[in-house]
Amino acid sequence: KMPLRDKRGKVNGVIGISRDITKHKRAQRSLQESEQRYRQLVDLAPDAVLVHRQGKILFANPMARDMRGAAGSQSLLGLQVIDMVHADSRTFVKEHIQGGVSDEQPNPTHEVRLRCLDGWEITVETRVMPIRYEGEPAVLVILRDITERHLTQQNRRRLATVVEQSAESIFIIDTDGVIRYV
Repeated sequence: KMPLRDKRGKVNGVIGISRDITKHKRAQRSLQESEQRYRQLVDLAPDAVLVHRQGKILFANPMARDMRGAAGSQSLLGLQVIDMVHADSRTFVKEHIQGGVSDEQPNPTHEVRLRCLDGWEITVETRVMPIRYEGEPAVLVILRDITERHLTQQNRRRLATVVEQSAESIFIIDTDGVIRYV
C-alpha cells in the first residue's frame, strides 16, 4: 500500500497492490505434508538409513541408531562413517567414500561388516545413492542387517560337511512320516 497525495501533500487516497497466494499456500501445505510422510516413512523403515557428506554423518534414522547400539539417532550425527566399519571392510568403504558416488542410480548392493558400540559385529547389505541434502551433494546409504542370514548359511555349510564326512547312515523324517536319506 502507498498513500496518494494531492499537490499540497494531503492524503486523498491509497494505492494498493494485491496478489492471490492461494495456490502458493496450497502448494506449501502439500509440500509440508509430503515431507511429513517422507519423514515417517524413513523413521519407520526396517532398514537403517544414513546420509553422509565426505564420510561425516548428517542424518540417521532410528533403525541406524538401533543397529549401531547408540543412545539416540542424534548421537550418530557428526561421526565419521568409517568409525562404524569393521577393520575387514574399511579399505572398501574408504575407497567408496573417497571416490564418491557419481551415478544418479543406486550402486550395486555390497556386504560390509560393522562394529556396534556394544562390541558386537554385524554384516549388512548396503545400497548407496547420491542425493542432495540441505541443498548440497551428499550420499544416501541404506543398510540391511543380514547377520542372521550369514549365520544360517554357515550352519547349513557346517551341517553339510558333517553329513558328507559321516560314516553313519543319516536320515530325516518329516512331519508326514516321509523318510529321506541324506
